[in-house]
Amino acid sequence: MAMSFSEFWVGPLADFFNTSLIHNSVVFIDIYSIVHFITGFLLMFLIFKIFKKVRIKFFILFLVVILWEVFELAVIATGSSFFRLDSKLNALWDLIIGMMGGYLYWHLKEKRK
Repeated sequence: MAMSFSEFWVGPLADFFNTSLIHNSVVFIDIYSIVHFITGFLLMFLIFKIFKKVRIKFFILFLVVILWEVFELAVIATGSSFFRLDSKLNALWDLIIGMMGGYLYWHLKEKRK
């Protein structure tokens, strides 16, 4: 019998994305970190299209990344297995890496000026 997408997502695909690359008491980076980096980069692209002031751009990116982590927790709290419960360290690094993606976009944009 074929596996549904949600079964695939919470099974083998989730296992792959949650594979730890670096995990110690200070750093937690998994394959999902690449998704957070790319998302931060793309979000900053959109934010640059909408807002003019640089300071507010980083603040908005920070808020969106934090709200995404809160959204993940809310989905988990409903009993859904679509997301896995992150450790505090993992959530912190998700935030840091998303901001790094946004910073890279900003840096590349500023270099072109």
